[in-house]
Amino acid sequence: MRKDGLTITPAFPYPVGSYRTGDRIRFSACFPDVTKECGLIAYFGGQTRGRRIPFPEECRFGNVFSANILGLPQNTGYRFYCGDEEFADPGSCHGFCAGGFGTKGRFRSLISLPSPEKPSFVKDTEKPHIPYSNAIFYVINVRAYTMHRSSRVKAKGTFEGVIEKIPHMKELGVTSVILMPAYDFNEDLSETDESRAQGSMEYAARSYRNPQKNGETVRCNIWGYTDEARYMMPNPAFSKGDSSESFRALVSALHGEGMELIMQMYFSDALSCREKIRILDHWVVTYGVDGFEMIGSNVDSREIVRDPVLTDVKLIFSSWQTDDLVRSHPNVCISDEQPMINMRRFLKGDADQVAGMISLLKNYPASCAKMVYAAREQGMRLRDVVTYNEKHNEENGEDGRDGAPTDHSWNCGTEGPTRKKDIGLLRLKQVKNLTAMLMFSQGTPVIYGGDEFLSTQNGNNNPYCQDNDVFYVKWNNTKKSEEFYRWIRDLINLRKSHRALHMDRAFRSTDYLSYGCPDVSFHGDDVWKARTDPGSHNFAVLYALKYGDGTEEGYIYAGFNMHWQKHNFSLPSVPGGGEWKMLMKSGEAAVSSDGMRVSAEGRSVFIMECGINE
Repeated sequence: MRKDGLTITPAFPYPVGSYRTGDRIRFSACFPDVTKECGLIAYFGGQTRGRRIPFPEECRFGNVFSANILGLPQNTGYRFYCGDEEFADPGSCHGFCAGGFGTKGRFRSLISLPSPEKPSFVKDTEKPHIPYSNAIFYVINVRAYTMHRSSRVKAKGTFEGVIEKIPHMKELGVTSVILMPAYDFNEDLSETDESRAQGSMEYAARSYRNPQKNGETVRCNIWGYTDEARYMMPNPAFSKGDSSESFRALVSALHGEGMELIMQMYFSDALSCREKIRILDHWVVTYGVDGFEMIGSNVDSREIVRDPVLTDVKLIFSSWQTDDLVRSHPNVCISDEQPMINMRRFLKGDADQVAGMISLLKNYPASCAKMVYAAREQGMRLRDVVTYNEKHNEENGEDGRDGAPTDHSWNCGTEGPTRKKDIGLLRLKQVKNLTAMLMFSQGTPVIYGGDEFLSTQNGNNNPYCQDNDVFYVKWNNTKKSEEFYRWIRDLINLRKSHRALHMDRAFRSTDYLSYGCPDVSFHGDDVWKARTDPGSHNFAVLYALKYGDGTEEGYIYAGFNMHWQKHNFSLPSVPGGGEWKMLMKSGEAAVSSDGMRVSAEGRSVFIMECGINE
């Protein structure tokens, strides 16, 4: 068919989206009502008013129209229409929007750009491929991470802003950055869900209304956990220019520093398994991402782990999203909130927590990796865990009904900020204690971006709609925040420096290689014996470093006293051991004159090392 200088012919309908093939552009999309006129609106040379080009009937395959069009200029943008309704291409990989993040109608206003026939990609050889046991995960929200004025970056709230902060992450010891949804999603919470089309490509058939281009700001979902998204495209609102190039630059910059980029994916219930895998493959092949963390219930983990393109990228699932088959794949990692609950309850002095903590420091899954965290995006920040007893979600506008009912937090005696010096010192000591538990846990530790310098959400444990200073990371530079930053940085460095502190297998608590000491052992007031009864609030752990790589000599001893009273810890005599030396301590910890006992004040942690006598 020829019309107005254009040649339109039928094309194969899969995959959806648009692709340039030679001098033709192939368009394919699912439409909600094929009884109405369906077609595309072409925007030539940056024009703001488009030209309607209807699809002929011979290009229809069920509810899908798919056509090759010859004669469109190279720089043509487009949207689809169905009768009077307009919608952006849900399968688009490139495009630009009217307005920035939070502008009313931004998501609906996307003008897509055709993808090239052979998209550029990042080769696998550029990827660091960091083993889970060697990794330090760092979760950030692209916008919130640098939007606050204290971030002092040039491109606030963007991929470019994250690039400016890579030196900070590198110094901290981060190996792998996990991005909360960074693909294009509809942040506008004021809009109501519209009807969905039928068929296997339902997600591609949202009936988007004409955007309102009045620049009005709206209440935003800054997290991005929504099923209304364009999964193939880096979020245009997270870039100062071409979001595809900005995102590719971020991946390249991280790889250049030997670091990884992992994406969180929250899939629509209407999305087929085939489309999910196609989306994941797209991010790996086109941008070179290093893995995915699957969020939500609509995951299809069994099919995802079988995909051959994904065999050497990290795949992170919640424990309830998996079964034994999924967990048998070597690139799979399991996320579970139970370790966080154990650590927080032990921290605040709950009864019957020592046995769970010993298990956390000793055990590792036999078939896959696991990640452990003390704070995540869905819950209180690290600082808030020791500042608030209750959640403070009033600003979310849901009368406090949203968010987890409990965070297992303790305010150290006063709810919220205080100028009481003793409470401030106790809170600092408690966040040090909690991060020590995290770094000695078996599994890949996770830091939530900003926790390393005590950023706060003012007790809000569900700030999904707070596109403001509540959720933005505050780049604090107070004496306490700087002290805590040095503490967590040194903990990470200690963990990385000794293979025995980040194993890829469970400890046995036996001397199975006849080194003269068990690989790991647990102690308390007395050596070689840790109390695990409900009334116990303290224990210590001893690592024989030779069990790490078989060559490193010496020992690391960490004492955890979460009792509110002082306790004495007996230091064990170890084969070939020299003098015990204090490495780090969150509170007062005095070594006895004979060097065999440590008196640790209440609610404190201390870490010691012992070399081998020559």
